[in-house]
Amino acid sequence: MRIGNTEVQFRKDEYRLAVWGKTEYCDCRIDEGQFSPVRLETKQADGVAEIQVFVPASVARTLAECRLRLGVDCYMGEYPAWDGKFFPTFFCAEKTHYYGAFLSPAGQILGIASAAPVAGTEYLYSLSVYDDGINVGHRIYTVDIVLRRGRKEEDIAFTLRMRMCEDGAALYRFWQRVCGIMPLVPDKFTYTLGEIPRWQGEAAVSLTHESGKMFGKGEPLTEYGIYDAAYTKNGKTATAKIFVRMPLCEYLKKAGEFARRYKQKPATHCESWYGYFSAFLALKHFPDAEKAQQLQSEFDAFLSVMLNAEKTNLVADAVPDRVQNLSSLISVLTDAYEACGREDYLVTANALARRLIQRQTEDGAFRCRGTHYSCVIYPIKSLMELYAVQKDKEEYWALNESLKESVRAAIGDLLARKDNIGTEGEATFEDGMITCSALQLALFALMFGEKKEECVQIAESLMRKHRCLEQFLSNDCRTRGATERFWETMYDVLIRKNAMTSPHGWTAWKIYAAYYLYLLTWKEEYLVDVFDTLGACLQLVDFRNDRLNWAFVADDLLSAPVFERTDDGNGQPIMREIGKTYLPMISDWWTADVSRVSKGYAYIEDGIQSGAYRGASCDNDVHEIFKCMEETVYKKAFVHESREGARCYNCSVCGEVVKLKEVCTEIVYYALENKRIEINGKVYDVSYGGNRIKTEES
Repeated sequence: MRIGNTEVQFRKDEYRLAVWGKTEYCDCRIDEGQFSPVRLETKQADGVAEIQVFVPASVARTLAECRLRLGVDCYMGEYPAWDGKFFPTFFCAEKTHYYGAFLSPAGQILGIASAAPVAGTEYLYSLSVYDDGINVGHRIYTVDIVLRRGRKEEDIAFTLRMRMCEDGAALYRFWQRVCGIMPLVPDKFTYTLGEIPRWQGEAAVSLTHESGKMFGKGEPLTEYGIYDAAYTKNGKTATAKIFVRMPLCEYLKKAGEFARRYKQKPATHCESWYGYFSAFLALKHFPDAEKAQQLQSEFDAFLSVMLNAEKTNLVADAVPDRVQNLSSLISVLTDAYEACGREDYLVTANALARRLIQRQTEDGAFRCRGTHYSCVIYPIKSLMELYAVQKDKEEYWALNESLKESVRAAIGDLLARKDNIGTEGEATFEDGMITCSALQLALFALMFGEKKEECVQIAESLMRKHRCLEQFLSNDCRTRGATERFWETMYDVLIRKNAMTSPHGWTAWKIYAAYYLYLLTWKEEYLVDVFDTLGACLQLVDFRNDRLNWAFVADDLLSAPVFERTDDGNGQPIMREIGKTYLPMISDWWTADVSRVSKGYAYIEDGIQSGAYRGASCDNDVHEIFKCMEETVYKKAFVHESREGARCYNCSVCGEVVKLKEVCTEIVYYALENKRIEINGKVYDVSYGGNRIKTEES
């Protein structure tokens, strides 16, 4: 279908544009055949495509559900053809209206909007058959707009308008024109205690804390947690959610506790033991002799199961061919060394690094059985992390040189490939392969200063393409900025149905990339992205109920078989409504035999859950969030000056005085002119542009 001057690909198979209804007998297309009174019409005028649906009450009353299958082809299967495909990036079903957008990797924006409300949006997934016969969908075919749920003696009359928008400003104007109201957007989505939110465009915003307490205009936010915001205009109501976070140290402390409660286990997948990052990083910043002894004892036992006797490679059961298993363990050992000071951890990390380098092919790529794996998690970053810790140690000089050589070759390969990378599982334009490439390119430029211009150029290009896979348009603090991953539920928490998990632990990969690019370019948009996205991720920590959630389900409407504990200590799938909810971790009760290597995940619905599959899951990948937080923003404050004023994180600015809100050892300050600033009674010089100021803890 041509919309404006752009040819948008619509599907021509059973996922094509159509009206579908659900009865007690079937789920079927209803704009043809026996439901002939149902009308589906399309027309275009002035660059706007219009889809009209009419379902008479005589038909609507027989339907448990009525959906408009939009038919936009979202299937991103091949490079470079995926540049022309539109991903279902964002949808918002307000109580009075509906709007959203499809974005392509090439940056094209297809806005959709309706002045009428809908029940929500559902994603329709592909199916793929692997050798084990398990059907999983790692791509999206198209979406359904759920017009109504439940039987009513009323006609369904719905008009959807679609327009190509040249940029974000044009998209918002389109939404406002169709819906009669502008989306509600704050200056931030995550605040610290005492800050005062500012709202774009509208002054009459009501603000209610989750406790029920109301806050007026200009009133500081005095409660931790989530606030509901709303304003009404032209009979329409726009809403948003904002968040006041705890001090960052509280999240790191909790993450360390959760790493002990949600058990780490030797396994075929590093995601099963990723909590060791939080455990060692919490110990690094909050030393405790008893906890240190206990953690090292547990970790040593873990290593004895995972490694060969010489501690030079993973045992066969731990799948050394899986590149990320090697690289992630290198990173864990590096953090363990920094936390505990044990040289044997560093020796083992170096032995594994040698093994990892052996997996590099002539083009510089790390590969698993021939498949490109340089961007499956971040093996290049893992080598750079090891290098950074030991670069001044004379005894590792020779290995450090080989580390640098390996890293240079791998980076050269990424520069040449751009987004033609390849990834684990099904080939597609995929979140992780893009963000992991961008973060590794940017870190290389930041750490070594080599090929800086080229690395920044390609990394920025990748991040622009990646926007279609991000919740950057979301007006909900729980999802704002989070990456859109929709195939993890089966592997991580044993739910045999896809869900749009935003945020997920791997959302943190985007945060690394944005943080490094901010330090390289000093573009304010990257700083905003870091804190919006991190704020969404930190909400996975539930302080009130003292638990760590695995991910947030961004879907409006979704029923799924949730794996839950039974009275006998086992588990079984229970159908639950999980749309717009947090999914808890399962590793606190679904535990494995730590004396052997567990299989990565169990297949509960197929009865494959005993032996090595008992206790197998990958939900500890959520700990990437805390690893990322510790590296990027922990004990740091940020000030970015612009003509509109100073944007501050973890601090406030009054004149030339910076007041810290948390203990900080570094101030990252972007100044519009040379000046002197005061921090904790001491004066520091800052120059025009970006500054990184080391301070004393306060």
